[in-house]
Amino acid sequence: MNLEAIEQRCLAFLGDLPNPLARIERVVEELRRYDDCADITEAELLAFLRKDPLFTVVDPLTLPSDPAELAELEEAGMMTGPRVMLTSRTPSKAELIGALQRNMGTMMNALEAAMEQARGGGDPDRAMDVQAVLKRARDLRRKFDDSGLM
Repeated sequence: MNLEAIEQRCLAFLGDLPNPLARIERVVEELRRYDDCADITEAELLAFLRKDPLFTVVDPLTLPSDPAELAELEEAGMMTGPRVMLTSRTPSKAELIGALQRNMGTMMNALEAAMEQARGGGDPDRAMDVQAVLKRARDLRRKFDDSGLM
């Protein structure tokens, strides 16, 4: 495994992306296009990137163990796996707040859709579960609003 080639290819690939944060699976896919990187695994790439100061690896927060819940998060656009970015492209506070607002909006929309689906499907237990999560999400949004960050 040619670490210098991997580093240079990652620098070029991540530098060209419009979004500074890339799914690690996408970076592996890109590297495998090249003969000298064709056999790199996700674990090997993550281990390398975590040690290289030119890159920042971002891990998701605690994820549900239920595959169905995990799939719902992925479908809603939430981060469910490690991502990497160039350290030089670390977003500003305003960019982070904007991303947080978009993710909160995505989460709220997904929860509201789940609520409608549960109610429409005649599943009162699921509707109550979603209602509880929706309440927690609204409380979290209120805390952000009160913090003055958003």
